[in-house]
Amino acid sequence: MTQRPTTPPRFLTGVQAVDTALNRLVEFLRVPLACPLLYGVQVYGEMPDVPPATVTVHHGLGRRPIGWFNVGMMEGTTLVVVESDDNTITFMSGAFGSVDMPFSLWIY
Repeated sequence: MTQRPTTPPRFLTGVQAVDTALNRLVEFLRVPLACPLLYGVQVYGEMPDVPPATVTVHHGLGRRPIGWFNVGMMEGTTLVVVESDDNTITFMSGAFGSVDMPFSLWIY
């Protein structure tokens, strides 16, 4: 499970110049560390070729996903989230094809 830190770590050395620089670094990192995209996972799967097809993938985030985006999927394929929970997400596709379609998604 990918844990999202609440604040950047603080390290104090006792040397004022170093501690000041470290505190500035902590403040600088606060905004990027708050980005939910950093705390996601890449998942792979195949969408069955019989529409309306659904597939459930295990994401293991330990929380409901905030969102997802396509990392690698056939052009013209449309996926819709049908259901999600703390460990899985279910997609549905209305695409017609003659073979199972592989996909790769970033779920965050």
